[in-house]
Amino acid sequence: MSLWDFIAQVEKVKKKKKNHLEDLAADSPPSDDEAETAHGEDEDLLGILGQSHSHFKILNDHPGCDTYELRVRDPTDRFVPVPIGPSLPHKGEVTKYHCLMLCFFKPWHQAVDLKSGFDSWEHAFNNWKSSAEYTSKVEELLRNMQLLHECKDS
Repeated sequence: MSLWDFIAQVEKVKKKKKNHLEDLAADSPPSDDEAETAHGEDEDLLGILGQSHSHFKILNDHPGCDTYELRVRDPTDRFVPVPIGPSLPHKGEVTKYHCLMLCFFKPWHQAVDLKSGFDSWEHAFNNWKSSAEYTSKVEELLRNMQLLHECKDS
């Protein structure tokens, strides 16, 4: 799942007190079939994983693992991520643009996953664009971000 989709679909919530049997049930991870189907153009985690898996543990080495968990938002409660801070780079700012778009839209676990062994952000970005992870949804989001820049520039 990309960072963009994670921000739109998942939130950190305080853990509720549970009895021991509920803890054991909550600790069971999704099956391999559920995890494999979590990749798609219109990822809907609740639909894929079912309501029984709407809460997930935070990794044990995370400082909030004892008090917080991750909850998949209902589709009616999803967010449209709005980046704040410095303006997003233009398409013409090749290195910054490719690096940030890979961070936002390519699924990754560690920073090294973003470049996939390529020597430049441009090569990594172009390789990603030819993969199945680059969907029409992502293409539309990139196009809309570029349109925002063009509107601000005029």
